[in-house]
Parts: sequence; structure tokens; C-alpha cells
Amino acid sequence: MAYGIWMESAVFSAFHRYFLYLGSRGFSLLKWRSSSACLLWTISGQVFNIIFKKILKKLSVYQIGQNFHKPSEPVEIPQHKLSLWPGFALSVSHFERRLLFGADVSYKVLQNETVLEFMTDLCCKIGLAGQATSDFQLMKAVAEETHFSSLGQQQRLARLTDDIQRNKDARFELETWGLHFGSQMSLTGWFVPSEKILMQDHRTTTNIADCLKVFMTGALKEWYKHNHDLLAWIIAYCDRVGDGQLKAVIEYEVPQLLSSVAESGSKTSSRLSVIVDRKKCLPLFFTEMNCTVQNALVGTVVESEAMCPEWYDFYLITQAACRGTVSPTHYNVIYYDNGLKPDHIQRLIFKLCCLYYNWQGLISIPAPCQYAHKLTYLVAQTIHKEPNLELANYLFYL
Repeated sequence: MAYGIWMESAVFSAFHRYFLYLGSRGFSLLKWRSSSACLLWTISGQVFNIIFKKILKKLSVYQIGQNFHKPSEPVEIPQHKLSLWPGFALSVSHFERRLLFGADVSYKVLQNETVLEFMTDLCCKIGLAGQATSDFQLMKAVAEETHFSSLGQQQRLARLTDDIQRNKDARFELETWGLHFGSQMSLTGWFVPSEKILMQDHRTTTNIADCLKVFMTGALKEWYKHNHDLLAWIIAYCDRVGDGQLKAVIEYEVPQLLSSVAESGSKTSSRLSVIVDRKKCLPLFFTEMNCTVQNALVGTVVESEAMCPEWYDFYLITQAACRGTVSPTHYNVIYYDNGLKPDHIQRLIFKLCCLYYNWQGLISIPAPCQYAHKLTYLVAQTIHKEPNLELANYLFYL
């Protein structure tokens, strides 16, 4: 859900008046005309982050690390000597023609035992140690307090906007900038259709380093050796890349992939797509059913309103949540030159989420990405060297 805001401020008087939406998933600029758009979007995002930091402080919600929490309303778990500070993860970013204010429920976990318990009462340990996270009963108790149904999640986020409107000082801060809450906003998505999937052999090669070109060249040669033909098109997935790393991937790693394809002798060197996927993203999507809100269904695609204007990106939900809310995976097509339609790429990704050999259902990311995780984890944590090349055609790392 979201709420409308009319913003009229001297800071932006040289441009236009904007109609904004603010709420659980954002406020949105609907009107924009300026040659200085990119610079102003960056500045406006910073300005709004500062504004809402001040507003939350009026509610006794303080920034602790990256998120905002309210120490005055702790949730106690006495049997495990834990306290949970409720709060929110917040972000103000420009999406398409709109500036969105995103919020998600967050908790800060504190241990009631102090640091060197018998020496000081001035500080306490934050977070959970590795041994604590393996305690099933402790983690179950934490989950019972921090996992919400879709309706519960929405109510928590709606309460944030209500608290801002009811608090005199917070409301005054909004009004100082010419802002006020208005109507709700909804997004439109579509569902990936059910299709028959044919299982075939998977051979994956993965690495993101100077040797990327070497590995891609080797993978193309291996393909030709077994199929006696060159690839018509290639889709490369890049996982766990932050927004600040996208430029390096585009300027440094994509050229390596293109060079490998060109040197392979293929006449289809331009038919390449590079897709960055990210599981940890702020937006959550709900669907309205039977006069209430529920988790969005498996196969839901959202490709408008909440997207970045300079990206070819979308969200895809491939898993259901037994409890709590389901998180979408964000996909950003950073290089695209193979002629595939957007829905073809989305359907292919959905199918690849069904093809992980170690699980009978869907996973949250395409199977090649999960294979890459497994392989890199095994190498980094256990064998500490390059695996034997004779194992290259086997999923030995599962």
C-alpha cells in the first residue's frame, strides 16, 4: 500500500510541482521535465533521506547502523536473555519517473548479558553469535516475534505512516517541506505461465576476476566439442553485485565476455545478455484477495512503477513462504543484444529456478547461480585450490 503526497518546496521551485506517493512501498514523482534530471534525482534522494531521518527522530526512532530502530519499545525474550528493538529499513530512490520511499520491518537483536557482565552495565552485545544461531529453540523464539503474515507486515508499515501523521512535531516537519499524505497506490504485475520443462545436462563455468575471459573461452570450446555447433545466444548471470559495483561489471567484465564470444569464431557475437540478480532487496509485493492482503503468488513478475529509469530491470517471485512474507528476486539486465523479448527472458529465468538438481521445487535464483555459490563455497572453505579438471563436467560440489 502507499499514500499520496503533494510536495511544493522552494528547493525544487525552479523545476516543477510534483505529486508524490509515500507509504509502505514508496512515494513517487509523477511529473518531471529537466535537462538536469540525473543530478537532481541524486540530490533529491539525499535530501529526502535527511528529511525522513529528522522525522523519525521525532518519533524516537533512531538510526542504528543502516536501519532505524525504536529502543523505547523493546520486545523481550526473557527465556533466552534477548531484547528486540523494532524498526524499519528505509530507502529513498528514483524509480522510472517516480521517487519512491521504501520501508521494510527490521529488528535489532540485543543480548541482555552485558559485555564482561560483571564489569560494566554501560553496553550490551548486539546480534547473535554463531553458536546462538544454531540453537533451534532460540531461533524459533526470535522468528515468532519477527516473522509476520502479509497482513501483519502491511499493518506494521501502515502504522509508521499513521505515527508520522499523529505526531505533532513529525507532521510539522512534513508540512515545513510542503508534504502531506494522500491516497493509496497499487502496482500491476503478471504471472509466468506454466510450461513443460525438459531436463538436460548442465555444464557451468563461473568466476568473476581477470580470468573471466579464459573461463568463458573454455566453456565455449567445451560446448562446441559436445554439440559440434556454435551457440545462437548466450545469457550470463552475475550474482551478489551491489549497485555501486554495476559500473565495474559493465565496463570491465562484460567486455571480457564479448571478447571471448568474438574470438570463438561465432558469427553471433552480439547475441549476448548479462543479467545481475539480487535476492536481498527492499520491496515486498502483496496481492489483494478476499478483502485482505496475501503474499504474491509464485511466478509473479513486476516490471513497472518500481523500476529504475536507467535500467532494464524487473522483480520475479519464484518461492512461496510457509510463514512470514515472501521476498522477490531483483533482476537487472545490464547488457542486452540478443533479440529476446522481455517476457522470454523472464520465463527462461523462471524455468531455470526449477532446474536445480538438489531440490525438487523452485529456488529463489536461477540454477547456474546456485551452482556457482556451491562451487565457490567448497573451494573457499574446504579445498582451497582449483578443483581437478576431470571433475569439470560433474556437479561434485552439491
